[in-house]
Amino acid sequence: MKRIFTILAVLLISLTACKKGRVSKDPSVNDPGSTTQEPVIAYGNLNGTIFPAGAAEKITLISDIDPNVAVVVQLDAITGNFYRWEIKPGNYHLIVLPKSGYILTTKDYPVQIIKDQTTAIGTIKADEKSPEPDKTYSFSYKLNGSRESYPGKGTFTGTDLKITGKRSEGTYQKLGYYTFESTISVTGVTGLGDYYAKMTYVTTKGTIGYRTWGSAADGGSAKVTVTAIDPVNKKISGSFTAKLAPIAGTTGILTVTEGTFNITY
Repeated sequence: MKRIFTILAVLLISLTACKKGRVSKDPSVNDPGSTTQEPVIAYGNLNGTIFPAGAAEKITLISDIDPNVAVVVQLDAITGNFYRWEIKPGNYHLIVLPKSGYILTTKDYPVQIIKDQTTAIGTIKADEKSPEPDKTYSFSYKLNGSRESYPGKGTFTGTDLKITGKRSEGTYQKLGYYTFESTISVTGVTGLGDYYAKMTYVTTKGTIGYRTWGSAADGGSAKVTVTAIDPVNKKISGSFTAKLAPIAGTTGILTVTEGTFNITY
């Protein structure tokens, strides 16, 4: 009997030791081998500049994988800087919506976002739109085969007709700014028909200065054909051609063809 009690005592001591050596698992700690652990996603960033500042209405990133996924890019209208942090890595298209009065040669830019990196777009340049032509005014022609169309002003006082068209490209006082001005003058207009005229064409490029051509220079000429005069509604229209010889800052003769005008004076 004593032997039986001894065996039972040994078993009891063994069970107690096993219980003390057991470690309870904290359910809040992720097991490295557990399949329920959340994956870690490393993000990328994006930045750039729109010039001039304030030229963009909205900038958006569209995912190539899912076009329905659109990420709005933060835009500073004062500085022109735009940025977006923590973007999921992948291929996107940067869509730039210009504000009224501005145009972009490209509105869609492919972009790759790489984890733990910042993708620098650089500077996106917008241009100012040329002003829309006045509905009561039309002045257009081909210059060495390329179409030129102008908004501007026309007058027909007594028998003197004068048409002036001006337009510009780019941003004033910035690199890439150009101006163009054409003027036609006719005296002695008494009715429909052909008239000798004077025409000038002046361009500027940044700070380089003026380049001027004119029909009054050696080798130049200009002719206007008046096709309609409406004294009641004060409208006059017609066509013109010219050869413009260099006057200042330039060389070569410019050929004007298919010129038309239709003005309210």
